[in-house]
Amino acid sequence: MRRFFCQYCGAEVPLNADICPSCKKEFGEVLCPKCNYTGSSIKFFNGCPKCGYLKNKAKPTLLKKKKERPLSVKKFIVFFILLITILIIFLYLFTH
Repeated sequence: MRRFFCQYCGAEVPLNADICPSCKKEFGEVLCPKCNYTGSSIKFFNGCPKCGYLKNKAKPTLLKKKKERPLSVKKFIVFFILLITILIIFLYLFTH
């Protein structure tokens, strides 16, 4: 996995970070320590695009956000039945 570090404090930062979580300094580009090429972190995803620094050292992995799962059919049916039951109880109580 590619690792990125803050040029100000040296702390490790996430791939698309605009602000260092440690020192709170803003940055928008990545600096190659070998050739001093600068560019966005996306350009450096597979290593330095200019000199190839860290290219093919390791397969990069992206951190994926967990997808919210839709309510399952079973949970939806249980919720719907519960809702209908509550409505029937309220209607019965208020009409009698």
